[in-house]
Amino acid sequence: MALLIALVGAFTLVAPASAAEDTGVHVAARQTEVVTPSNTGPDLNPQQEPDLSIKAETKNKLWIGAIAVLLFVFVYWRNKRRYTKWRKGKKA
Repeated sequence: MALLIALVGAFTLVAPASAAEDTGVHVAARQTEVVTPSNTGPDLNPQQEPDLSIKAETKNKLWIGAIAVLLFVFVYWRNKRRYTKWRKGKKA
């Protein structure tokens, strides 16, 4: 506990008494960047019907995902069969 108090005391800054009596105004922050207003608002003529066509890139991703799921199912099924066979051999 004493070590903790010593560390806190070492890192604490003590201000002199004259600093507490100082009545001067100090500005701590100032504006560094001027924000210019822009006239860009919401689109007044939005697209009425969304594009429902599937892009070629999306089709490729769907095919790759389907192949990955199919491979996972095959590996899971194979491992399940091997585990069942191993358990039967271990019991016998």
